[in-house]
Amino acid sequence: MSDTLCGAFSLYHESWSQSRTSGSETYSVSRSLQRLTIETANGEVIVQSENRTDIRLEWRKTAQGTSQEEADRMVEEITIEKTTPSADLMRITARFEGSPGNRGCAFHLRLPESLALVLHTSNGRLEFRGPSHSLKLVTSNEAIPAILDEPAKRIRAETSNGTVHITGDATEDLSLVSSNGQVELQTTLAGVRYDVRRTCCRRLFRPITLQVPQNATGQLEAETSNSRIQVDLPFQSDPTDNGNRISGLLNGSDTRTIFLHTSNGQILIGTKP
Repeated sequence: MSDTLCGAFSLYHESWSQSRTSGSETYSVSRSLQRLTIETANGEVIVQSENRTDIRLEWRKTAQGTSQEEADRMVEEITIEKTTPSADLMRITARFEGSPGNRGCAFHLRLPESLALVLHTSNGRLEFRGPSHSLKLVTSNEAIPAILDEPAKRIRAETSNGTVHITGDATEDLSLVSSNGQVELQTTLAGVRYDVRRTCCRRLFRPITLQVPQNATGQLEAETSNSRIQVDLPFQSDPTDNGNRISGLLNGSDTRTIFLHTSNGQILIGTKP
């Protein structure tokens, strides 16, 4: 974890003044806490989960205004709110008066590895490392890189105009979506359901890449509209293949389902390096 917070908020105009302020908080964690939701805008969220019994939050607020006085005022209007709607749920939220506009707030957190996490920002990178009970990552216009040391129960990652790159697994289901970015998944295929999609309608030929063990099993359904599909794994028999769609059993078993779908991009399936 970097000692310096660098928010994704980067609007700039040479005649504007900028104001920044940073700080930190430490929150105690009760034994009943199971879920944590983080929400901000125009800033990155970087999370490290580890063996600890509290939540360490570092924040950085940024604003730009037509004068230094206005920029300073806009920064002061950003507040960080911690609420506990129930004994098992905590929410940490960056609050803006009105829309965020030319303001942003970046978060870096270290937190217990046992929590189910929901991380949400706009115009900011979402980065996660460590174990998690379950993980939901949602942003816009930025990348989502995540490395899970152990399988989570569920993983969901969604962005527009950014790359999703996940290393890890989910025992129940895993869903990755990017509208205009590359999607990469490196996994052991220990779970039962995988849904990986690019939903863009632009002519951006970004691929979906899936890397799994050589002996990976499952019912594979892969489809692209304007590119090719390459599978470097054995099927039980010749798969159904019409050029833009492949369906078949990997290594002769349907113990899980794997859906890969994109328009205007390749689908590449191979073994982990």
